[in-house]
Amino acid sequence: MLITTEDYGMTKNKLLIIDNDVSLTQQYKDTLGLKYELVFEQTTSHALNTAMTNPPYAVLLDLEPQNVDGFEVLHQFAANAKTNGLPIIVTSLNTSDDARTQAYKLGAIGFISKPIQFQNLVVDFEGFFTHINQYLT
Repeated sequence: MLITTEDYGMTKNKLLIIDNDVSLTQQYKDTLGLKYELVFEQTTSHALNTAMTNPPYAVLLDLEPQNVDGFEVLHQFAANAKTNGLPIIVTSLNTSDDARTQAYKLGAIGFISKPIQFQNLVVDFEGFFTHINQYLT
């Protein structure tokens, strides 16, 4: 079955960023914000609600959020009918093979190591989105 952005009510250029490190907000705006509409959430409960009510094109998820394990968030997104299938790219200070493997097993489509190299972030996202578009169109 072909899944399209219309199936999820997605706005193609909207990114949901789940990261409790507010010091990164301006850097996201200065890079990704030039090309995409950014929606920021610091708590995972708000993020899940935001994704259900106003689905983004993709999610950027910090695996070390403040109030819950990031892997649990991946599981919650996958278990919810309204968010299952949303492309999720994770960021993490933990770059171990185990962390990467677990993130991909739980549905992440990409992994970006922290500290984030913001000068490369748009190029990284374009690569992820090229991959996503192969399946959505």
